[in-house]
Amino acid sequence: MRNQFDTDVKSNEHAHSHVVGSLRADLSPTLAMTFTVDAMKNSIDDVYWGTPLIAGRLDESLLGINHNNLPANVHDDDVTWLSWKTDWKVFLQGRNLLTRTFACTRPISRTSRRSRGAASRWG
Repeated sequence: MRNQFDTDVKSNEHAHSHVVGSLRADLSPTLAMTFTVDAMKNSIDDVYWGTPLIAGRLDESLLGINHNNLPANVHDDDVTWLSWKTDWKVFLQGRNLLTRTFACTRPISRTSRRSRGAASRWG
């Protein structure tokens, strides 16, 4: 799925992609394994780092204005996760005596790029 949207802040654009896939294998009536891959990419151009305070106070006329509208003001993330889950059930005389789940989730790749541009307008 890919989403691209603007925010209430001028010159603040987001693009977000996310794909998830899984495979479940029932190895026996009492044992099942599930493998999942989760990939996400997020890109923000002209990142909004907040509204500056003037003399320690919020000037509401400054809301919605991106004061960090600088060249190379970006925030990108690209991450892929791999998950593995095993479900195990123990039956005794037809009754479910015990159910256990073992799971492990780890990032298998991650890249991030953040830049605030050459300088800040507010020092």
